[in-house]
Amino acid sequence: MSEDLINKNNKRNTKQKCLVLDCFVKNGSKHLTAEDIFSILKEHNAFVSRATIYRCIKNLLKDGVIKEYKLNKKSSACFQYINKDFGCINSFLKNCIRCDNILDLEEAKTK
Repeated sequence: MSEDLINKNNKRNTKQKCLVLDCFVKNGSKHLTAEDIFSILKEHNAFVSRATIYRCIKNLLKDGVIKEYKLNKKSSACFQYINKDFGCINSFLKNCIRCDNILDLEEAKTK
């Protein structure tokens, strides 16, 4: 699936790029930081350098495959896979002061 998205945009396909995109696709409803991607890949014994992850994120943003969120100047940017089927195009986020997690506004209402 990720290979199709990359090839559709006429980009050079690499194993690392596919691994990063797969992380976003498999965690579609979650907001991930670059460090989250690094940890997820490391847990699955797939080493991708942080520099490569940032480069992939930059390209995925440019291609409109993921969306970037910045809550404030102190926190790291987080990213989410844009899945039109699940309404992830216009997401509104809040930072929970109790648990410090990033929540969708709809999700924040229930917690």
